[in-house]
Amino acid sequence: MTPRIRQFIFLLFVVLFLTTTAVTLLYASGYRFNIASRRIVQTGILFINGRPRDADVYLNNRLVARVLPFRAIQLIPGSYQIRVEKDGYFTWEKNLAVYPRETTFATEITLWRNEKPTRVDDAREIARWREQFFASTTKPSDLTHNNRFLAWRANDGTVSLAYTDQEKIAEPLPIVSRERPEIQWNAAQKSWLLKSDHELWFIDTEGGTQLIERSSQPITRALLLDDLPYLLTLTGDEIKIMELDDRDRRNVITVATGKKISAVALNTAATDVAFTDGVEVWTARIR
Repeated sequence: MTPRIRQFIFLLFVVLFLTTTAVTLLYASGYRFNIASRRIVQTGILFINGRPRDADVYLNNRLVARVLPFRAIQLIPGSYQIRVEKDGYFTWEKNLAVYPRETTFATEITLWRNEKPTRVDDAREIARWREQFFASTTKPSDLTHNNRFLAWRANDGTVSLAYTDQEKIAEPLPIVSRERPEIQWNAAQKSWLLKSDHELWFIDTEGGTQLIERSSQPITRALLLDDLPYLLTLTGDEIKIMELDDRDRRNVITVATGKKISAVALNTAATDVAFTDGVEVWTARIR
């Protein structure tokens, strides 16, 4: 082997070593080569959690986990289709964006049971649920408050919020309704739910507002779940559970349908929903 060949081989190994080291350092720092853009980009993280724990997680239609929580690291920035499913439950699905050097969270996913309602025949259980129906159909007052926040509605259908410790009054929220909206305070969520004839608004204590639903059908009832960012509604002939997270789209499931549903209620643990047509009582396990 001539000196020139030995020198060439030595330089080749040096180049390979430097290239491998650079690639390894970039990989360890969270960089990847994006084939679509033909550029080296810094990656992001996707963190998924919820209940039940033994659920299947799909990322862009590929099974990536069979248990929650799940953490996907070193993802090329972009939009990812997330699907969480389990037999006997409604599927949760959403497209979320992953950004460089950031973590995208989807941590309050709830899979709701897909079970047919059953008629309640036990007299004591019927009586207990009828008490819940009466409580859930009692309209909130015009004035709702806690130690720090105050909300009230005016005759023109607008709602105002006051922050009593700061002597600050937020801008009135225009609610289109033939009747004044109902105001419901939820201590666990630290938020208000405003319900008019055909609209639902969600307001957090920082002053952020979301229009949850605008329906051509009358919204009879709306109940915030204390421990989860979801609400239960009776809209027209349907009982639905709606997700508050409005990224991409809201996951909405139909629990029951019926032309004569007059009242709906949840048990204390929010694991069962009951409804009535004024004569019979039906229940369904939802989680």
